[in-house]
This record gives sequence, structure tokens and C-alpha cells, in this order.
Amino acid sequence: QRMRKLEQLPACHHHHPRTTVGSLQNVDRDTDRTSALLANIIGEHQIRSIDPVVTSQLCHSHHLITTNFQILDLQWQGAFHLEQDPLDTRYLIYLVLAGSLVHTIATVPSPSQPEPCLNGQQDPATIVNPGQKLSSLASSAGKALVIAIERDSIESTLSSLLNRPLRQPAIFAPSIDLTSELGQSLKKLLQFLWESTQGEGAATASLVMQKLEQAFLDCAVEGLPNNYTEELLYQTDGALACHVRKARAFIESHLHEDIKLGDIAAATQVCSRLLQKAFSHHCGCSPMRFLTQSRLQRIRQELEAAPSDIKIVDVMMQYGFTQGGKFAKEYQQLFGEKPSETLKRRRQSNNPDGESPLWQKIDEPRSARVIGGVNPPLTDRPFGSSLWWGWRRFFNARTYLAR
Repeated sequence: QRMRKLEQLPACHHHHPRTTVGSLQNVDRDTDRTSALLANIIGEHQIRSIDPVVTSQLCHSHHLITTNFQILDLQWQGAFHLEQDPLDTRYLIYLVLAGSLVHTIATVPSPSQPEPCLNGQQDPATIVNPGQKLSSLASSAGKALVIAIERDSIESTLSSLLNRPLRQPAIFAPSIDLTSELGQSLKKLLQFLWESTQGEGAATASLVMQKLEQAFLDCAVEGLPNNYTEELLYQTDGALACHVRKARAFIESHLHEDIKLGDIAAATQVCSRLLQKAFSHHCGCSPMRFLTQSRLQRIRQELEAAPSDIKIVDVMMQYGFTQGGKFAKEYQQLFGEKPSETLKRRRQSNNPDGESPLWQKIDEPRSARVIGGVNPPLTDRPFGSSLWWGWRRFFNARTYLAR
């Protein structure tokens, strides 16, 4: 009843300073206190010392109680064997920080639950589901965080993500891979939550604690393998794809307009953070970067189909680009060529002979005297004709100088 009253209160923490070990009586008192706290977290259990030299001693330096879970900093000297009875109301996580714990997990037979089993495997982080029995062998010395998460908190978080009630309890895989990005993030989040409440008189805001708890629950339910993982992935992926399709349709129909991230989110009817997550998952970029790439694609299409007298700056300004240097740089990074090169290639395809579009054919008698636009050499002309061409060049030069 006392624990239920604490769970109904706002997030709080209890700090229990470690007893100074000065005598055997102090050690026994500290071990008894730690065993009592451990019983409140993991339920009924039996601890048997297996170290032939040192009697097993348990102690703790901090005990955290929040609205959704409890955390106990468990430290020990001397190897021991832990037998834990099945607990129906909580999920337990053992996060080993020093030493080792070798776990064996067995599931109480039930027709509605799978039977994951972790036999004699040493993992830095292990999850014990409700209804599972745990047997652990501890090293001669070590330290671990024991985290108890209320079953109702896990199931309510999972139900909200699925948008429906759960048909069966959530069962997590026993091992947590701390080498993965998610495992490292969960460990850092727990350590941050733990360190923020340590020390005499440490004050942690209730709202901050609740947000940290919910962040941990969301990450654990969505990221850790469980019997609802495939459904979560299918639902999340399908919903994200739907948001991306709506956003792309809005972007492609408003390329000429000055639209912002908020406009795209409003048209898609989702928040900006979820929209960015959807584009990162399906397109590998942000919505605004996708908008820029779509505008550049449309500009390239217009340059490739443009008439010969089009100006690049006019097309650029139509799609909201005001800085020519930045526009040319982004265009070249995306397509591997400058906008002027695209336009030049377009003009060359329209005029394969390389003639100027302003070139006009003249009458045949005069054009016969010009081969490829160059006067024929003087040696091929008669003497009179050469003299006439010489006087004409002299007259043109004199006229030019007079001007």
C-alpha cells in the first residue's frame, strides 16, 4: 500500500547514503536495508553466498522512485546466487556497470505467451518480463542498476503507439544490445536520469522527470525487440509514407511560391518534427531540402526545353532563388554541370551545324566568292581582280581612319 501511494504522487526520489563500513554490525545492517529495498523492487527472492572466502555483502548508494519505475544502485562484495520468483506487475532491467551477472530466465508456462529463455548468458543489460523466473550468478564484486518498470506504463505506451488495446502482454527479448545506437542511447538516458537525482538535497523538477521517463518508455517500446515489433514497424512505416506522399504533392504544386516548413506540415496535417522524421526515413533528406531539389529539377527541365533567347536569371527568380552564386553551386552539385552548360547544350542540340541563328543566306553570286565565310587566297584570283581587291581594302581602311 505504501508503494502504491508513492506511485500516485508526482515524480520524486529518495536518497539513501551508503553506510560507512566500520564494523560487522554496520555491514549487516546495510545489507539488510539493501535486501529490503531489493525485495520492494523485484519481489520475493533468495540470495545465497557462494564465495568460499568472503561472505556476500549487498549495499546501495541511491534509490530512485518515480511515477512509472524504480531504480536501485546495487553494489556487492562476494559472489552470490540470486533466485527471483515470477513478478506479474513489473518489467525488470538489470544494467551491469561493473563485474558480471550470468542470468538464466525461465517462463512460467502460459498458452498466451511465448517462452524466451536466456540460459547461462552474460549480458550487460537484460530484461525480465512479467511471469518470468530469474536465476543469476554474480561475480566476486560488481555494480548494477536494477530498474523496475510498471507493467501498466509499458502497456499504455504501446497501446497509444498502436492506437488500439493490446490483445496480449508485451514480451521483450531478454538481451539488450548496448553496442547498438539505441542501446547506447537508452544507457545514456538512464545514467543521465540517475545522475541528475544523486547527492544530498538534489532537487529534480517533476515535469522534467516525467518527460525523461516518457522518453525512455517510448524508445524502449519502439526500439527493443518484442512481440509487437513488426506491427509497430508496419504501422509507423505506412503512416510515414502517407505523410510523405501528401507533402510531396503539396510541394510539387507550389514550387513557384514562398512556402515554409510550417506550410508543408499544415497541408499534411502533422507536426513539423514528425514530417522531418518521415522525410528522413523515406527520402534521406529534410522537407526543405526536398523542396530545393524539386525546384532545381524543374529549372533544369525548363532550361532543356527553353528557346534560345531565354535568360537563366529569369528562370532562377521564378523559383525563389535570389543569389546567383549559391544557385549555380547547388545546381552543379546536384546535376554535375552549371546552368549555363545545360542551356548551351540545349542550343547546340537545336543547331547541330554550329551556325548562328541570325545567319541569313545571301544571294548566290556573292556567296560564291566567299568560302566558309573566308575570302579565297589572292593567288587563286586573276591579276585584275587582285588589283581591284587591293584598292577596295585601301579605300575601306581610309574610310575607317577618317571616321
